[in-house]
Amino acid sequence: MTFEKVPSSQTGVNPRARGGFISYLFFNWLNDLLQLGNARPLEADDLFPLLPEHESEQLIDTLQKAWKLECKGAKHARPSLLKALTSLTTLKECLFVMCLTLFRSICDLLIPVLVSMLLATLEENIQANNYLLYVYGLSISLCAFSVGFLMHLSEYMSSMIGLKVRAALTGLLFKKVCQIFDCVRYPKQIVLVGKLFLNCENCLSGCHDSDLINFSSFRL
Repeated sequence: MTFEKVPSSQTGVNPRARGGFISYLFFNWLNDLLQLGNARPLEADDLFPLLPEHESEQLIDTLQKAWKLECKGAKHARPSLLKALTSLTTLKECLFVMCLTLFRSICDLLIPVLVSMLLATLEENIQANNYLLYVYGLSISLCAFSVGFLMHLSEYMSSMIGLKVRAALTGLLFKKVCQIFDCVRYPKQIVLVGKLFLNCENCLSGCHDSDLINFSSFRL
């Protein structure tokens, strides 16, 4: 059995950029990739390109500009890296994640309340209240579905924000290290720092203690 490769016209554009709000909520923009992965093992060329706002170069430049503005505006006070990191996301995204988390907590609290009301109705065994059993059962099902749906969506958005922060900080620190150390005179140290930031396995093999760098003395 043979499989055809995804056309370049489909892999050249991230489907999330073309999808609407409903597609974003229910992850419909991943359907084509999931169907392809179900048919055959995925390859690197099958993956979608990053959105412009998720590219490392743009994230690093955004954080670097925000940090420079923070250093200039702080004057005598100590600049806050946390304020600079807020430039990597929008207030709309943060509020959306907070609302999702709040609604999820409300649904979590409603489930035991509805279950207790359902059990109380069953104990009464009143014929006129039988319709309440269906109401409570449907409400419990909706709450359980909402908890799972909101959990996946909020964790996805939180993970995306965390990945953007990590990529920007990693790139900014690496650029600072390259400024401190001369790449020509200290090539081994630069390679070591790059491996440390990339979390490569066995990155310290073959390195001496004198090659390690004291990151605690770094200042952005």
